[in-house]
Amino acid sequence: MAIVNNTFSGNSATGNGGAIEIAAGTLNVTNSTFYENSAAPSAGGGIHNSNGTATVTNSILASILANSTPGGNCSGTIADGGYNISDDTTCGFTGTGFNGDTIGDGVSDSNLALDPGGLANNGGPTDTIQLEAGSYAIDAIPIANCPGTDQRGEPRPDPEGSASACDIGAFEYQGAF
Repeated sequence: MAIVNNTFSGNSATGNGGAIEIAAGTLNVTNSTFYENSAAPSAGGGIHNSNGTATVTNSILASILANSTPGGNCSGTIADGGYNISDDTTCGFTGTGFNGDTIGDGVSDSNLALDPGGLANNGGPTDTIQLEAGSYAIDAIPIANCPGTDQRGEPRPDPEGSASACDIGAFEYQGAF
């Protein structure tokens, strides 16, 4: 299964995988945002892989530490496809963004800079979570690794921003609304 440009927010499980549970097969997640999902302790509020193959690329996993749940963002083996950000240390992500900012696991919520209002109508057919100015996710992915649009159908990269990079997650930042 391939998941591209999706937002998972406010999901929960009393067991494994608040947003996604992989019991078998292969999952590739690209340019997606996971926000305030929860699961049982150490059971992956965002993604839990119990017996499959999971690769996450260009994505944000945020429990927003002030509201953190014991499930963490990831559990099980999650392959780092590159250009990921997690606000906890459960995913095993590492790296530096194309913009020079340190990304991977343990990025502070202030550096992640997601809109504290959460899901909102930011244009497009479905609600998204907007990046705020200064987010380490902005212009962090080299153009060769960018899908053509974000979840809303807006172009990547943003025509008003960098011509050589796009943003991590399901939302392409286009300046203040």
